[in-house]
Amino acid sequence: MKTDIRKILWENLSKIREHELILFALCIVGIIFSFLNPLWYGHAPGFDASVYALFGKMWAHGEIPYQDMIDIKGPGIYLINMVGYRLGGYQGIAFIETLFLVFGIVSVDLALRLFKFSPLSRFCSIVTVISLLGLRYYYGDMVEDYAVYLAMIASYPFALLFNLRRFNWSIGLIPAFAFAITTSIHFNNGAYFVAWYAMLFLFYCSAGSLSSAMKMLLSVVLAMFVVFGLYFLYFYFEGGMELVNNVVFYSIVIHFNEQAYNLNIPDLSAGFVGFVRTGLWIILAGFVWLMYSKDNLLFVSREGNDRRWFFLYLGFGIVATIVANSLTGHIYDHYDQLYLPFMFIPLAFLMHRYLHVKQDIHISFLTILFLLVFLVSEHAIWEWNRQEWEQPDVYIHAGINAVIALAVCLAVFFMRRWFGFYRHSHAVFLCLSIFISVIISFYALSIGHTVGVPWDESTAQKVRIINENTELNDKIWVDGNMYQYYIWTDRTTSSPYLITTQLMAPYDFKTKVLSSINYFRPKFIVVREKSIDDFREAEKNNNLGKYSQQDLAFVRFIRANYDEVVKGLYKSKKVKDVVVPEKEEAAAEGKEISEGASVSQSESVSSQASEQEARPQLKVVEVDSSGNGNDNQVKESQPENAKEKTE
Repeated sequence: MKTDIRKILWENLSKIREHELILFALCIVGIIFSFLNPLWYGHAPGFDASVYALFGKMWAHGEIPYQDMIDIKGPGIYLINMVGYRLGGYQGIAFIETLFLVFGIVSVDLALRLFKFSPLSRFCSIVTVISLLGLRYYYGDMVEDYAVYLAMIASYPFALLFNLRRFNWSIGLIPAFAFAITTSIHFNNGAYFVAWYAMLFLFYCSAGSLSSAMKMLLSVVLAMFVVFGLYFLYFYFEGGMELVNNVVFYSIVIHFNEQAYNLNIPDLSAGFVGFVRTGLWIILAGFVWLMYSKDNLLFVSREGNDRRWFFLYLGFGIVATIVANSLTGHIYDHYDQLYLPFMFIPLAFLMHRYLHVKQDIHISFLTILFLLVFLVSEHAIWEWNRQEWEQPDVYIHAGINAVIALAVCLAVFFMRRWFGFYRHSHAVFLCLSIFISVIISFYALSIGHTVGVPWDESTAQKVRIINENTELNDKIWVDGNMYQYYIWTDRTTSSPYLITTQLMAPYDFKTKVLSSINYFRPKFIVVREKSIDDFREAEKNNNLGKYSQQDLAFVRFIRANYDEVVKGLYKSKKVKDVVVPEKEEAAAEGKEISEGASVSQSESVSSQASEQEARPQLKVVEVDSSGNGNDNQVKESQPENAKEKTE
């Protein structure tokens, strides 16, 4: 019987279509890629994503976004995480993200197949972009990640709408709802959809099908109405128009406050950075050169000149993405992700022409080589980090990388001419693609479970103390952008105001936070160690004038109501005894946690300041419980939008 089964499998193995084999391999790569997500292991992703995961948990437990927890993103990301958390906790959130990625890979592969690209060129294109996403940009930011996944999911429906030359409702509603979900996550992340819709609208109008163009617009309006209408009904039912206004303000309006980011925005030069760093400009240069140097009209049909429409689509996309990324004026790696969906088609085109069209070997090969050397140089020479970049540094790095890539390409070009070697090999490209996929897979499996853990022993000590002395329903407060503590401890926040400190809220943000924690009185408060060092140094030098009254009120509140357990961790005075796990006692042998005690190594900050050096040991000043910290110095009132909780 076993022999028969093996014989049947062997006979049918050769009949497996190459398309399905490639698609299966891509799905496996996508699934392994997902192991980069720290949430699979119960660890904390970047500080942004930690907030979104926390919101998903709190919403799943019955608390209301923009009322019990407030941040500056749309409700879409919180809804996705809420569904994921209900499915399986933080691992459920990672599972939902994996589903989006796999469906996106399938959709992109089907779209490229519709454009008549070979299986190998499709595989190379998708693996290259996914590897770039994984090796450089992915650290669990979620917002831009989902923007990429939803754009990928919409790729095949958009390709079908272009191929049909008319609008189809059953197909058109898929990208319409994907667009609505994307904008509900963050309103300015829909550049990919804007590019396709703008191109298709002009395409339908030029073909004399105005009805198709209007139907397409109607589908978008309908999807927006359904998605945002449901959000409106939910939030109106939970908190009336006051809560609805909060949703609109924190999702959209706050970003347009001229002082929100303390920068001159929009900054188009900041939005242009991703176009340079991703190497999209290299791909487009080779793509346009090939399209105009030969009679390359074939994308979907020989009947029309499709290339002008793809140029239009890419042009709309680049402009829309530059504008979208310029709204904050900041330059972070994960903002560049919005450019990645535009790389699939031109990159697959270049690889297809290199593998199958002898006349295009030179241009396509040199373009791909230039791109790979450019990206590898960026990774090998310059340090990649999660901190904000300075614009001059970005362009200096890109210029040096481009010079190196140009030198390599010229050397290879002249060597090929010298030796007369112009052949190309499918096997080499296949091996290169498999090698890249193996690298990203090995990277995901080896690195995924090590990222997102407490930054150092000092941080781990605080986490263990909080876990040992609190229950799941207890609240804590973490000052500053260190939201990973909420994931590590699996506790919730005592203040709804979790807005990143990079954004200048148009109201007295710190007073609202202080009012909240004064009302809820969390058992533990975590403060950044560097902030403690800076304040104590200023206090020692009588230089407290640089601190605002709100900062000083926060310090007085902590000194009056909390005792320092270890540096950076304060317990409520109502908590009589604190159990310090044995591991900490062994690690802290010979060190007293009192006045005059030496302190542990300074903790690293969130994903945007993880490279800080260890700081020298300083004396820990005892908590001042004298008149400086009188309860009357802090307004005893329930914070806005905070609801009293019963244990």
